[in-house]
Amino acid sequence: MEYLSSKKSVGVWNSISNTKKSLGNLGIEIHDLFGINIKSGNNALFWYDHWIGDNSLKSKYPNLFELESQKRCRVADRVGSRNHKWKWKVRPATRGLESEVNDLNRDVSNVQLKSGMDQWRCNLSSDGIFSVATVRQLVDKLHTVCSVAPAITWNKFIPIKVICLMWRAAQLRIPTATALERRGIAVSSTLCCSCIGSPECADHVLINCPFAHKIRSYIWSWCGLTNVQDSIKTISDLIQFASNWGENIKKRQRFIVICYGMLCNLWRFRNKRLFQMEGISVHRGLECIKVMTFYWIKHRGDKKICSWEDWAISSFYDL
Repeated sequence: MEYLSSKKSVGVWNSISNTKKSLGNLGIEIHDLFGINIKSGNNALFWYDHWIGDNSLKSKYPNLFELESQKRCRVADRVGSRNHKWKWKVRPATRGLESEVNDLNRDVSNVQLKSGMDQWRCNLSSDGIFSVATVRQLVDKLHTVCSVAPAITWNKFIPIKVICLMWRAAQLRIPTATALERRGIAVSSTLCCSCIGSPECADHVLINCPFAHKIRSYIWSWCGLTNVQDSIKTISDLIQFASNWGENIKKRQRFIVICYGMLCNLWRFRNKRLFQMEGISVHRGLECIKVMTFYWIKHRGDKKICSWEDWAISSFYDL
C-alpha cells in the first residue's frame, strides 16, 4: 500500500491510494489497521508490511532501509533457516550501523517460515475480519463533532430523508451560514435571515430563533404540553426530550413525528426566506407542520388516524 501510494495509479488502485491519504488526514495510518501472520513469507513485504511488531521495519530502521538494494523484497527473501540474506548497497559497518543490524537480526531471529500462504488480519476486530463499519466506528470515535449526540429515532412514519436531516442537524452539520464560513465558503452574512440578531448556527435556526421559539410554543400548546419551553436549548435537547416523552408508546411515537416534522419545516422556512425571499408567518408555519405530519401518519401506515378537522384541534385526538 505504501509503495503504491507513492506511484501514479488509476482505477481501483488510485481509489485505494486516495483512501490511504484521506485516512492519513484524519490521523489514521492504514498500515496500523492491519497485520499479517507469517507462514511462507512469500506474500508479505519485508520492509513495508507490519508483519513483526507494531510498526514496519522501514519505520523502525530507516537507516538500514536506505541501504537496502531491493526495497520491495519479501520476507522469504531475507529470512533464512540459519543466516539472514541481506543485500546492502554498502556495508552497514561503513556507516556505523552495526548495532542496528544486530537489533534487526535479533528481531527476526525467532521467525520460522513454513508452508502455507501468509494471512492478513484486521486489528480493529477480534476475529481479524475487515469491515468498513469498523473503520467508520474508528473515524467517528476520533472525530465526533458533537460529543454527546442523541439517539435518532427511526420511525416508519418519518421519511428517511428527514431522519437523515435530523441526524445531520444533531451533529451540527447542516449548511448554516456559520458552518459554511468555518469551511472556508464565502457568505454574504452570517446573521440569521429571520431575526437578524444572532449568528446563524443550527441550534439558533431550529431552536433559539424567536420565530422557531414561537412556533414551538404553539406546537406544545397544540400537543397539550406545558412548562417545557425553557428546558430546550439545543437540537439534541429536543430530540432527546421527544424520545423520552410520556409513558404511552403510541403518543410518544406520534410526538416524535411532530417534533421531527417541526424541525424539518423550520429548515424549509429558513431556505425559503434565504433563497426565495418568501416570508413565512407563524400561523402559516404552524399549518404547514400540521399538514405535513398528518399526511406522514395517514399515508405511511396509520389509516385509522382521526379526521383532519379533529387533528387540527389536537394531535392526540384519537389516542
